[in-house]
Amino acid sequence: MIYIERGPAPADYLDLATAASRKLSDFLDRAEELAQQRVPFEARVWKRAKPELLKRFHDKCAYCESVLSTVGVVDIEQYRPKSIYPHLAYEWDNLLVACRACNFAKGDRFPLYSDQDPLLLDPCKDRPEQHLVFGADGKVVSDTVRGQGTILGQIQHLKENYQDWRVARQSRERTRRLCRDWCELERFLLPGAPYQALAKKLIADRVTSSMRRDIASLLRRPA
Repeated sequence: MIYIERGPAPADYLDLATAASRKLSDFLDRAEELAQQRVPFEARVWKRAKPELLKRFHDKCAYCESVLSTVGVVDIEQYRPKSIYPHLAYEWDNLLVACRACNFAKGDRFPLYSDQDPLLLDPCKDRPEQHLVFGADGKVVSDTVRGQGTILGQIQHLKENYQDWRVARQSRERTRRLCRDWCELERFLLPGAPYQALAKKLIADRVTSSMRRDIASLLRRPA
């Protein structure tokens, strides 16, 4: 989780949300009379917000930062759940984008730890880096109440995500070490270089043709 500047709501969204909010307010004012009816939320309002939210959140889940274009279903997430705070259902400052895993992990739970202060960090109001610290092994820890609450209540699956990240990082480091070794061997293949026979033997023994292609491709990329 990182801090995101959500910015103001687009004008076209505000127009649609304002009209929907009036209808919702009328329903909530008659809540006792209409107790047997479902709250008439309008999904088209969130659908209108979705493209702009994806853009502002850089196509990443607001909680775990998974790239949403690679995880399939993208949910419009109410930071304060609409089941508890229906009057905030269309509030721009309450909307996030989330992956399905985070949305399910959070559900309708929204614990408060003091008065009306939420336990869950808000990536658009809080500074997550002040609460969440990632170790070299990819595990996230915290020494603050809200940080610990966020880890325990919302982003448990970060452990799996960051285990994948750790494996990928280790693989990249191995590749970089191999590239450095390759560059050292390459010096011995230059015209007039000593020990060319040995260098060629080492390359033949330890580097496959596919690895050569991968390394050559990596070496051509900008740092």
